[in-house]
Amino acid sequence: MADALKAEGNKLFAAKDFKGAAEKFSQAIEAEPTNHVLYSNRSGAYASLKQFDKALEDANKTTELKADWAKGWGRKGAALHGTGDLVSAVDAFEEALKLDPSNAQAKSGLESVRRAIDAEAKADGLAGDPSGGLGSMFNDPQMIQKLAANPKTAGYLGDSQFMQKLQSLKSNPNAMSQEMMGDPRFLQVMSVLLGIDMQMGATDDADRDAQKFREQNDKEEDVPMPDSRPKEEPKKAPEPEPEPEPEDEESIAKKKAKEEADKEKAEGTACYKKRQFDEAISHYTKAWETHKDITYLTNRSAANFEKGDYQACLEDCKQAIEHGREVLADFKLIAKAFGRMGSAYEKMNDLTNAVEYYQRSLTEHRTPDILTKLRAAEKAKITAEKNAYIDPQKAEEARELGNQKFKDADWPAAFDAYSEMVKRAPEDPRGYSNRAACLIKLLTFPGAVADCDEAIKRDPDFIRAYLRKAQALHAMKEFNKCIDVCSEAMAHDKEGKNTREIEAQSQKALQAQYEAREGETDEQAQERIQRDPDIMAILQDPVMQSILQQAKSDPKALQEHMKDAGVRSKIQKLMAAGTAPAALQNSFKLPRLPFLEKTATLATMSSNADLIHVKELQLPHGLVAPDVWGKPKEQPATITLTVSLKGDGFSTAADKDQLDQSTIHYGELSKRLRALNQPAQDVEGFVDDAQKCVQAMANKAEGKFIVRRAALRVTLPKAAMHGEGVVWTRVFEYDDGGKVTRRMGEYGLNEVKIMTLVGVNAYERQAEQPLQIGVNVTRWVQSEGEAEWPKMEAMAGLETKVAEIIKPTTFETLETLADHTAKLLQEEFLATRFPQGCILRLTISKPRAIPFADAPAVEVVRNNHENLGVGVSRESGPAISVRDLNVVKPYA
Repeated sequence: MADALKAEGNKLFAAKDFKGAAEKFSQAIEAEPTNHVLYSNRSGAYASLKQFDKALEDANKTTELKADWAKGWGRKGAALHGTGDLVSAVDAFEEALKLDPSNAQAKSGLESVRRAIDAEAKADGLAGDPSGGLGSMFNDPQMIQKLAANPKTAGYLGDSQFMQKLQSLKSNPNAMSQEMMGDPRFLQVMSVLLGIDMQMGATDDADRDAQKFREQNDKEEDVPMPDSRPKEEPKKAPEPEPEPEPEDEESIAKKKAKEEADKEKAEGTACYKKRQFDEAISHYTKAWETHKDITYLTNRSAANFEKGDYQACLEDCKQAIEHGREVLADFKLIAKAFGRMGSAYEKMNDLTNAVEYYQRSLTEHRTPDILTKLRAAEKAKITAEKNAYIDPQKAEEARELGNQKFKDADWPAAFDAYSEMVKRAPEDPRGYSNRAACLIKLLTFPGAVADCDEAIKRDPDFIRAYLRKAQALHAMKEFNKCIDVCSEAMAHDKEGKNTREIEAQSQKALQAQYEAREGETDEQAQERIQRDPDIMAILQDPVMQSILQQAKSDPKALQEHMKDAGVRSKIQKLMAAGTAPAALQNSFKLPRLPFLEKTATLATMSSNADLIHVKELQLPHGLVAPDVWGKPKEQPATITLTVSLKGDGFSTAADKDQLDQSTIHYGELSKRLRALNQPAQDVEGFVDDAQKCVQAMANKAEGKFIVRRAALRVTLPKAAMHGEGVVWTRVFEYDDGGKVTRRMGEYGLNEVKIMTLVGVNAYERQAEQPLQIGVNVTRWVQSEGEAEWPKMEAMAGLETKVAEIIKPTTFETLETLADHTAKLLQEEFLATRFPQGCILRLTISKPRAIPFADAPAVEVVRNNHENLGVGVSRESGPAISVRDLNVVKPYA
């Protein structure tokens, strides 16, 4: 980014837009505050604007960052010249010339300062000095040191007569012109003292000085450095353009060699493209011998690589890296050489070196191509190491050792032995199953389940793995999953050898479920059932609904259905959960709960709805909504629309296998939604338009309106600072004529990540840990005159408020933190925005708290909604004060 800004500044400087150039250089400095070239460039811009104090400040910063850079001292000299400090300007230019005696810009600047000093001397009455005031240079206290330091004048110090004449000029500078005419050594002395080559002469043309500076601009892209106060010359006749100074023989030779080498390189590249690798190598070799540029070596390495001579490729890359280090070549070229070495080693099956050199390449310069190669090489290396470790004989030895340790009840040693067996024979399911048995003994149940899954993957008929998995799930109180695994085991036990053991494990899980719900109230049981996705899925299964209806009137018919293993498993789950109908409960002598008939009926009713979904639809223009700073801004948005149909739904369309008046064409609906989206459209406006679109498509022939409810969810992934985005949901319910009878709005924050101090254990009190917060604010509107949902702008500060509340807290339990947060959110944020009440659902989880659980969490629902009393909605059941979601409390 800094390089791009610098390039823009250089263009503006060349166009003489010095103010704009200074601004660009300032932006670049913010991105890269240690880049001395940027301060130098800005100093030049300020000097061109005659802001010499700022120019001097930047020049000082330049020399501070890089004291051995001649151009920085030149900047300082120019700035000091502009401020009028001519003596300090001379010192700065002389310092530049010490670092780079051939620096034409510093010489020109020093000459300009000398002219200014002469002008001041004349103004002070020194015009009678035949030397023009230059005689005062012989009073310089550093004169002897300067002469001794210059090899051209050091020998003069041994000539006593010459030194005597030199000393006499201090008292009689008028004799200087005569001495100069008589002894050419004085001309050399003056050259050293003035810091210029008097034999070459110097130009007084300021424009020509600036042009020389631009022509000799170094590779660091520093902008030109004109004289701060160029001398105004009287108008005179145009002079012929000066001829450029001839290049020295060495430069000419290098330039010619580079041209010849580039020609060889071009010929080599042409051969490379034709896959004539030997010819390409020959041309690249000639190019390298003609001119030392590491690109010729890297090109030759590529040709050797394609030829298959990987050792020669490595040698070329090593030579390129060594030479590149010496000449300070671009890091990208060094990285390219390292990357090619990695590829060569990979071709040679030396994956260890391949990984090493890919990593070195990324250290020099990071590219996606090398990163992909590194990951592939690391993966291949791991696979190769695993394959090299496989040894069936040693695997059997490890299994026998593990069996012995298991019998001795040395579970950790048995675990290590079985782990060795898994490494030696990764396709043998016995190693995973036996290790799972050890993990169960060590009470590491999730690990045992994972090992059993690996064993089953390798041998689906390995019944022992199913039984051990069921045992681990039972210990984790995952009784429904335990029953499912037993059903799978029964299906794979083709000879029936393990039937009794499988049934015993299944009955054990059922009995544990019965015991777990003893003493439950009807409300507690209903809440538990509604939270259990497995039970709700069974209740909503049309086949199971038919079987349950049969069982009410004819319990004997159930015996036929129970012969099917799948049906038997589902019925056992329902009975264990307490959701089987009364007749079925009585048949198996299970306790009857009054709410069960209602639960089954609701499940039956909810399953008869036909829905049309358009999920995660990308909008072409995005939507305007508050960004992470609360400012309205167009941002990406995805749309999910769910339409619930009335009556028999799309039954006639299903019967005829064609679209008709009973359904809505989801393809056409998607097109219309995208067509509704316009540039700079806000969320509320789009939602209203989308709702009208649904109304229009739901109005069928003869005034029939087929939609019961439409739910539109807008996801804004870039609208949250600490979380996974903002979700804005609107639900519309319609009567038979298509009029909206009830509306719901919900504003949600997903996975807001906040660091705070929370926990009861001593180690949890030592440092903050991350929490994940979910917030949903809901309001239903049932009448036309009732207050609508507030604008999205009013909710923009919710995430910030949640962070302000939670971050400074130090509670021990999530329960207290959740209750505290919900209370403050209602009092300090929601009360002013929802005077008629709303529903707040707040979830707080600790992802790092329990090693073998996804996350312990608590959820609170706070409802002061006037229209719905204590109910969250007609579908979601009663509100819950504090709900513990899978919290494992080691401190309880």
